[in-house]
Amino acid sequence: MKPEIAHALETVEVQRAVLEHNTGYIIRVARRAAGMSQAKLGEMCGGLHQTVVSGWELHGVDSIATLRLIRDVLDLPSRVLGLADDPEPESARSEEARLRFEVDYALDRLTEFHARQDRGRRRIAVAA
Repeated sequence: MKPEIAHALETVEVQRAVLEHNTGYIIRVARRAAGMSQAKLGEMCGGLHQTVVSGWELHGVDSIATLRLIRDVLDLPSRVLGLADDPEPESARSEEARLRFEVDYALDRLTEFHARQDRGRRRIAVAA
């Protein structure tokens, strides 16, 4: 985190905003401390228009995904935006979930295959 942002987050007003979950105020303070315009923040958040960022600052943000995006772009601590700490990046969690699904699917298919083989063996044994 940039020292300018860290200093801005130490103010009493920001600490109050954290307690009140006033994400709009926190975003505005952090963005300004980073020397970033609303248009630049919107661009860095996936090409969003300046009015979207203005809406965030006026009304706050309720979406966890959007808060995580803003946190990452502005390099803010998770707790400032009311988020739990993320021990690993979203991409790592997504990759882990995808691999877990593939393993579960493969195990299901393997179990199904062995069950069919057992039924076949039983039929052969009964027929003999």
